Amino acid sequence: MFENEHAFFPLVPLAIRAVKQAVFDWLLPANSVGQDLSFVLAGITISNLSFVGAAVLLYRLSCKVFDDEPFAYLAGVCYCFLPASIFMSAVYTESTFALISFGAMLLVVKRRYWYAAVATGVSTLCRANGIFYIGFFVWDLLIAGRPWSRSSGCRTVTTVASIACLALVASSGYIGFQYYGYRSFCLAAGSRAPDRPSWCESSIPLLYGYVQDRYWNVGFLRYFTLMQLPNFGLALPMLLLSVFGICEYAGHDLARFFSLGTASSPLQDGNADGSGSSDNRDHSCYFKSSALPFIYLWAVLLALSFFVMHVQVITRLFSSVPPVYWYAAHVLTRPTAKLPASSLWKRLVLSIHPSRWVLNYFILYSAVGATLFSAFYPPA
Repeated sequence: MFENEHAFFPLVPLAIRAVKQAVFDWLLPANSVGQDLSFVLAGITISNLSFVGAAVLLYRLSCKVFDDEPFAYLAGVCYCFLPASIFMSAVYTESTFALISFGAMLLVVKRRYWYAAVATGVSTLCRANGIFYIGFFVWDLLIAGRPWSRSSGCRTVTTVASIACLALVASSGYIGFQYYGYRSFCLAAGSRAPDRPSWCESSIPLLYGYVQDRYWNVGFLRYFTLMQLPNFGLALPMLLLSVFGICEYAGHDLARFFSLGTASSPLQDGNADGSGSSDNRDHSCYFKSSALPFIYLWAVLLALSFFVMHVQVITRLFSSVPPVYWYAAHVLTRPTAKLPASSLWKRLVLSIHPSRWVLNYFILYSAVGATLFSAFYPPA
């Protein structure tokens, strides 16, 4: 591999090769055309099966988090019409990463932490942002203070040591791939070789960070140039959806949001799940406290996407962020304003109601994105 190719992780290519050899090499001729086609078919098969599996796991995760089957079902439907749907069907890593990360989150919610750590470790062999999902272990075991099992006496190590071990397992895929790059370019060149890359001398020689910096110009505020303004326009719908979703959740109970769930606003009626309020503002299950760590993940990835990354990738990056679909389901089930049937304002409100905008965004962006993608235009 060349140095710049280490921006892409090996799990999906390895899976494509395995499926090609196990399935499509038996079905297609052994000439060059058949070989190329078998790789494409293997990749499309993996992406589409992963997309279906991810939808099922998102539904199960939503059921576990909210204990509301209709809401979970609607969130799953929103996922099936997500704006980045073209990337979930093409030979990209998004659907595979969503499948693994949704599974890891579901395992965390079920408190099966070691299995979740292994799943997260596999996800970091698919995409680097799987590292951020380690935060769920910190939340569950340290902030929320949940024990390993129903009997806290089963724990044999301290909470901090447990989190460290889980984090090591959860980041093993990423660490292993970085070591592969270090061995390939640094150890192979020798300690004093003239062609030894400069990043090898860093205190923490991470090839991925170096490649993102040198070849992709990824860095804080580097994308804030006039030339990139159209890309900010492409990202604007998802940016706004995310800002509204996070702010609406936070605004429902500011004390809970800014205290890491340790306090509650006096406006709340004291429900354990934080879903109700004394003024009956909104009883949607979207506001349950069980969704709080997922909202924090959404906020962190939003800041990273806007200030550091190439912002136009936010639409497909957020394909594996469950609160996107939870907020969409929440907005789609929100009642419309009660106005006289003959009122011109009622028709106007219905035409600009958030539920209609969300629905239009999910459907229209999918159609437009598929058209642009097939012509090799952004956001491809």
